[in-house]
Amino acid sequence: MRPALLATTAALGLAASLPTTAGAETIRYMTAGGIYLDHITEAFLEPIGEKLGVTWSIETSDNDTLIRLEHAAGAPTFDIVEFGASQCARGAADGLYEELDFDIIDVSDFTPGSYSDHFVGSTIFSTVLGYNTENIANPPSNWAEFWDVENFPGTRSLRRTARHMLEGALMADGVPPEEVYPMDLDRAIDSLGRIRPHVTAWWGSGAEAQQLVRDGGIDLIWTFNARLDSAAADGAPITYTFNQGIMEFGCWAIVKGTRNKDLAMRILAEFAKPEYQAEMARLSGYGAANMAIFETGIIDAETAATLPTAPDNVNRQLLLDAAWWAENAPEAIERFDQFMTE
Repeated sequence: MRPALLATTAALGLAASLPTTAGAETIRYMTAGGIYLDHITEAFLEPIGEKLGVTWSIETSDNDTLIRLEHAAGAPTFDIVEFGASQCARGAADGLYEELDFDIIDVSDFTPGSYSDHFVGSTIFSTVLGYNTENIANPPSNWAEFWDVENFPGTRSLRRTARHMLEGALMADGVPPEEVYPMDLDRAIDSLGRIRPHVTAWWGSGAEAQQLVRDGGIDLIWTFNARLDSAAADGAPITYTFNQGIMEFGCWAIVKGTRNKDLAMRILAEFAKPEYQAEMARLSGYGAANMAIFETGIIDAETAATLPTAPDNVNRQLLLDAAWWAENAPEAIERFDQFMTE
């Protein structure tokens, strides 16, 4: 039987525990919330918690602000975190994470670039252009058309963060995907300025974006593919295109200074295995860093074709450059945040 989630209010989101047996070691874990947390729980946390005798204390957040504050104070309280690749790369460069032991963690079947000395890939996800099939008869198919409010009318929603939005703004301004990096921040901000008056809502989390779609007030949205899949499964009249989607991988890292380093390393070794990652892909609609998922028999052919990592879908998307973000994130984020407050 699935353990109950015991939820309490926390500073950055939902804090919860997955109880197991008495005397189990507690691992404090940060990840995204909403349906993503449900899938992570079913695919990874419950089976691995039972196997290793781990109780999970979970806090949900899409950013590493709390991890950075605790690092600066020299008082880490988290053990394992899961963020997007650019945040993992930047955090590794800033010394937030432990070096990983690849004698324990097997990454031999991981897609190139989806791991480093300080993090390993989890899901591979895309932000894509979604549209309400009842309200939009002529949907846009790329960033430039999303920006074209005269020929493609409808209420719009974009993400309230620099990642993906800066890349998209450049493509909307006519920059070919292969020339997006290194990014021209001035051009990207100018492009965002043109669409801002037409954005009804700026979403901050995947759960928030999914709710906007469910409520029916948004006709056009750029958000995570699996969030739209979930909303459609719940009955929302929504679909999307992978064309000019922005693909990024999620990643796990062990927080520097955790007292549970050895156990956390064993957990990441489990996280990296194809059977767990395949189950996550089956449940969520996200791809996986471990490409051996397609050999497990867990994912049927129909589902495999809808994943962001399917060949037909990969070739239509831009892969976010985690290295560029690791080097340039402070300036890019500052410019975007300043734009949002003007």
